[in-house]
Amino acid sequence: FTKFAPRLDVSSMEEFCSFGPGPKNMVLALWKAKRLDDEEVVARIAWLAKNADAEFAKLGLAFPYQVKDGRRRPLTAVDMEHSLCYFSRYLSAHDKLRAAGAATVYRMLSGPVTSKSCPRPSIKWLSTLTANTAADRCRS
Repeated sequence: FTKFAPRLDVSSMEEFCSFGPGPKNMVLALWKAKRLDDEEVVARIAWLAKNADAEFAKLGLAFPYQVKDGRRRPLTAVDMEHSLCYFSRYLSAHDKLRAAGAATVYRMLSGPVTSKSCPRPSIKWLSTLTANTAADRCRS
């Protein structure tokens, strides 16, 4: 990130981030909460980033951290917000497509994507599909 904005103080992203509805909904689901104010959402996103090592270790997972000068770059609240955003998009695509829609997308796109005759679709595009629209959208 500092490659594009060398004077940006990346440490400011350790415990603060802005967020949209996707990450907020993921935080509400993770904590089984009905509502949280913005400060509580940011605090919980920062907690997820700060405690990532311990939580990954509990699950026996080795997270592929970025390494610079031989040191791992720890996750920041901004990193976690982005992860929660993409996760919410994946869940949205899963919920809208269901098995029939996912099978349609796979059947129509797996060959062309594998042969590189078309680019891999973005999760943002996939999250707009439904089981009823998948075939038509994959043709275009």
